Amino acid sequence: MTLTKWSKDGKKYNKDWEKDTQLIDWICQVVGDQRKAMCRYCKTEIHAHHGDLLQHANTDKHKKNSKSFSSTRLTDIGFAVSKPSTINQKAELQLASYIACHAAVSSADHLGELLNSAFEKDLSIHRTKCTALINNVIAPCMFKDLLKDIGETQYSLVIDESTDIAMVKQLCVVQWDELKLHFQLCKDAKRCYDAEVLYQMYCDPLNKLYLEFLMPILHEFSRVNKLFQLKNGNAFKMLDCLQSYFRTLISRVITPSAIPPSDSKLLDVNLNDTANHLPVYAVNFGVQFTIVLGEAKLDNTVKTNMKNRCCDFLLEAAKQVQNRLPANINTWKSMASFSPNKPQLATVSMLKMYTGDLGALDA
Repeated sequence: MTLTKWSKDGKKYNKDWEKDTQLIDWICQVVGDQRKAMCRYCKTEIHAHHGDLLQHANTDKHKKNSKSFSSTRLTDIGFAVSKPSTINQKAELQLASYIACHAAVSSADHLGELLNSAFEKDLSIHRTKCTALINNVIAPCMFKDLLKDIGETQYSLVIDESTDIAMVKQLCVVQWDELKLHFQLCKDAKRCYDAEVLYQMYCDPLNKLYLEFLMPILHEFSRVNKLFQLKNGNAFKMLDCLQSYFRTLISRVITPSAIPPSDSKLLDVNLNDTANHLPVYAVNFGVQFTIVLGEAKLDNTVKTNMKNRCCDFLLEAAKQVQNRLPANINTWKSMASFSPNKPQLATVSMLKMYTGDLGALDA
């Protein structure tokens, strides 16, 4: 006969359970309440019912706490269990914060050991723990602080170019669903028109698809743009990178026969001549975009329109870069010989115009 809820709750603690081989090591009575039993290892109160006690004994928590050298068992029999030093915990958090801002997480393995050796510290932090501290401790605290700072005020999302040429900030792509949900909640809760417009934009799969196409191109553009933002940048290296980027763009959308082998002829490429354009099926849209577009359940006409839109972007981007190439490319390239890294003065086309001591220049 199955016990009902009421008859089960009416059970009282039985002293004979303390002789049960399955319960003897951990069971004890709750003082002042005969309807409950206590687990010494888990510090948990349980209904005074034999079935519930056996069920508790099979839980993962109880199995872990009942191991011979678990912290709960050692404490229960009088051993003091050492806890991490508050000073060390603070130091590990500071180190994790530094790595999150200035280095790769993989460097935590060596950096932690280096600090221990150099300063006689007892830090226990490697890449796994560092990642956990960043994701589970630092990030939630910063998120709470951010929410506190923003409050109920309006705000905007600004995505800056990457500070590392090997990394791409893909906030819009990675957090697409999260942002979509955010604007949905805003439009429903606050009747915000701007949130409604943004939500509709995030609901359109074509916008996400277009962003997948843009990301690798913008990544390369950010890398080139960073060079032009340097205070003491190498102008000749900037020119080489700009020419290389221009060639990368036009190779995606222009026929190979229309691309000159000589850099001095890059300004002569006619990007407006449709005879120089590759057919849409031959344009290089990027691997990621091609895969996502192929998997998208879209009408063929919609896919064709999307490809045409991407072609227009590639052509316009190439035109903008071409406009920024210097008209006197050959002169610029010859001046590169004045760079400390390239001291071949004999190749300078303007050398014959120099009236000073050529020997002093070559010294």
